[in-house]
Parts: sequence; structure tokens; C-alpha cells
Amino acid sequence: MGRRLALFAGCAAVTAAALVLQVSRLRLEPNGAAVHGVALLVTLIVFGILLRLVRLQVTGPGLEAPSWERHAHRASLGEAPLVALVGTGVVAFMIVVTPRLIAEERTFATSRGALRVAEPENAARPVLAGSAASLISNAKSGRRPGGLDSYEASPFAFDHPIEVNYRWLDGSQQEPQEYQQEPIDPTRPQRDPMLRLEPGEPALPPLHIGVGALLATTTGNLDLGGDAGGIHLDLGSMRGEQTFEMGVDVTAELALTPESALKIMYAGIGIRESGHLTESVSFGSVTAQAGDSYEFELTWSHLYLALAKRVTGYTRNSWFDLSVHAGAMVDHTLAEFESEASGAVFESEDGERGWLAPGVGFSMSLRGPGPMGFALEFVQSIPVNMGGQAIALSDLRGGVTADMSETVSLFLGYRYVRAVYRLFDAPLARQGGETAANLAMRGPVFGLDFRF
Repeated sequence: MGRRLALFAGCAAVTAAALVLQVSRLRLEPNGAAVHGVALLVTLIVFGILLRLVRLQVTGPGLEAPSWERHAHRASLGEAPLVALVGTGVVAFMIVVTPRLIAEERTFATSRGALRVAEPENAARPVLAGSAASLISNAKSGRRPGGLDSYEASPFAFDHPIEVNYRWLDGSQQEPQEYQQEPIDPTRPQRDPMLRLEPGEPALPPLHIGVGALLATTTGNLDLGGDAGGIHLDLGSMRGEQTFEMGVDVTAELALTPESALKIMYAGIGIRESGHLTESVSFGSVTAQAGDSYEFELTWSHLYLALAKRVTGYTRNSWFDLSVHAGAMVDHTLAEFESEASGAVFESEDGERGWLAPGVGFSMSLRGPGPMGFALEFVQSIPVNMGGQAIALSDLRGGVTADMSETVSLFLGYRYVRAVYRLFDAPLARQGGETAANLAMRGPVFGLDFRF
């Protein structure tokens, strides 16, 4: 308890310092209020979660409380250390990234051009200014032999990219007949203006969050251990009349730049079964008789954090979006079996464990002229031995979307996650090892997607 409390308190202190820093940035840089506001909101949410973890750790039930209450409290804190570390990592990431986002936003906003309109007897010569833009500059020019005239731009800002068409005349050439015509009026129809505006496509909102419910059917097997030895448990033999569990399905994407984003995918379920044995079963050196009561619990969560590269699309007018991403998978498993009548108590052989592995994947979406669309995401782990453990996991999520407004859409689809968790005797061993758990969850997903 002491180590957990120190971990939670330390993470909360770091998050509080980050919260003060984000507030200071928001006040000192009002031009980046949108980016700093999102970072401040995320930091505030993480800080609230950490404060709740500290309170739960300090005010837990004592030894005089019923066993089921103490067991429920311990299960509620099962993923707490992982949540605290991941939350602190997200806060630190926001601290590092927000200044870069503000700098890139300013660079994009000041990327303009400057153009000087010449007298009739002089050739019009366009130039580019790296700091500001104007349509007309009246500043003095500095001529260089064989080069362009450079002009200092006026403070008038012009945010759209422009295209300038021109032709050189050195004086010895006869002016073409096409220049003898009346001056071109860009506002008249069927004219090819010398100055043409090409506005960029409006980008999507920077934050996309999808939250939904997963009606999961969980199958597989896992190894449990205890004082009486070890057992190999099949989830099918532990199930009662209920064949599915209500899980959590979360996806999020935070735009870092127009071409990159932070990708998050999460799925989690919890199984709790209680009943009576239908026949006598041997659990190692302990034999449970038919009719003995038992309780079984399994907690399984899957988290994917990655950096995404947007290949195409991701604007309001695009019909096809595609991105590829690479990052890390952070999973958690904990299983317990207990039969008080026979004294059989077993749990995961490696205890409450977090699993880590690198992963890659892609995300794509299709949007038609109407409100309907289609989304597909796939993630695959790279099953390498990292510190004596490895994950072979595939995560597939797809379904249809229906826009309810510009910022909210309905998602209805299916998700399938299959994972094999292995343990090795040596941290860098490539062969051998044993399978600690072989799990799969599948089922329909429904929820809401938000963009803001």
C-alpha cells in the first residue's frame, strides 16, 4: 500500500505542476489559446483521476470489513498503477508538444507572398517575402544584376496561397500582340486573371474522440497458480447463463500537425462469475466436491498509443482518409479463482501484470455525399521478447457511421481482439517460453464520435 500511495501521490504532484504550467502558458500566449486550452483540459482530467486514486487508496476498507468488500476494493485498484503512469505520460507529452504546435501554427499563418505592380513602361516582376505578404508594395527596390527586384512587404496580411503568371521582356523583343489588348479585368467572366486565389481545403477539428459500449463474448484459456499447485483454466467451463459482458470501447485522435496525430485505442472487459461445481474437480493437491461454491474473476484491458502519419484526406471535403501509425501496446491481465468450501485459491501465475509490446496499424474512413460513412482500423503487435514477456495481438475494429451534426456522429460496428501472452525465462530469449494466457474478445460496438 505504501508504494502504491507514493506512486499515486508523486504522479498527482507532477500533474499539478503541469497544470500550473499550462495555465501560465494560456495566459502568456493568447494566440495559441485553442491548443493550450485542449492541453489544459486533458491535464485537468488526468489530475482529477489521480486525486480519486489517492483517495481510494487512503480510504479503503479495513481488515474488519467483509472479504467481498475488500476484494472488490482491490479489484477496483487493479489497474490503478498503470492508469497513473499512462496519465502522467500523457501530461508530459502534452507539455512537450504544445510549444511546437503553436510554433507550427504561427509559421503556417505567416506563409505569404508579396507582389509589386510595375509602371506600364517597366516589366512586372513578382517576388516572395518570407515574413509577410501584401498585394502591393511601394517600398524601394534593390536591383541585382541578372536577378529579381526585392521589395519589402507592407503590413497588410493575405492568408491564401496565390499563383502569379508573368513573362520577361528584355527590351529587344517585340511585345506580343496579346499585350496590346485592353487590360484584363479579373472580375469579368471567362478571363484568365494573372492573380488567382487558391484557398486550401478546411481541415477537420483537431480532436476526435469515440466512446462506446462493447458487448463482448470472451473465450480462451489461462494458467493459474496457488499454494496447491497450478491449473489450466478454460473460460468456457467457468461461464454461466450469461455469455457476454459489457465492455468499454474508446478511440481518440489528437492532431499534432496537419500531417500527424496522436492515436489512442482502448478496449476493456471484466468477468465475474459465481456458482456451484457440478462435479468433483481436482485443483492440484486440492479436490473440490460437487456442489461447492466458487467465484471467478477476470480483468482484461488493452491500450494502444501511437503516432499517426496522415497519408491523405482529413479535411472536411475529403471522401477518403488514410493514416498509418506505429506505437506501443500496454495490456493488463488479472485472473482469480476461489472456492472457500474446498480452500482452493488460485490467481494468475505472474500475478497482476502489465504487458508491453510495439505495434503498427492503419486507420481509414470513407464518406459519401450523404450522412453515412464507413470506418476501419487495424492494429498488429510485434511479438518480440521485451523483458521476459511478449504479446502476439491483433485488433480489428470496423463499422458504419452516421453524422448527426457537424461535430457528433453515431458509430455501429464490430470489434475483434485476439491476444496470446507469453513468458520467457530470459529477457532476450527468442525461443521457448510458455503461454500465460490465450484470450479473445469479440462483439458488436455502438457509441458516439465527437469532433471538436
